[in-house]
Amino acid sequence: MLFRIEKNHNPTLIARARRKPYLAKSAKVQPRKDELDYRLEKELWCHDGNRIAVTFRYEWHDDAGRWFRSYGNELWEFADNGLMRRRIASINNVAIEESERQFRWPRT
Repeated sequence: MLFRIEKNHNPTLIARARRKPYLAKSAKVQPRKDELDYRLEKELWCHDGNRIAVTFRYEWHDDAGRWFRSYGNELWEFADNGLMRRRIASINNVAIEESERQFRWPRT
């Protein structure tokens, strides 16, 4: 998964998502441009000190109209300045029918 990076993470954030690790230059993780009508739900799983773990799932479709549900876990570690220092994500994608969608709230 490729991410657009903005301002709320450490400039040296080390993150891993999908198959490739990357070094962020600043950071706010955004969905890919090919993940259209993106709807996300995250749940705090646990936390300790400067680390938290979350579970997530989101639904999106591609430009051909095929729907997917992506789900997994993320581990976040924060630096002393409060910015994210490390992010590791395990993400799985499952093709779904439009009728199987669960997240149908309006986009804001």
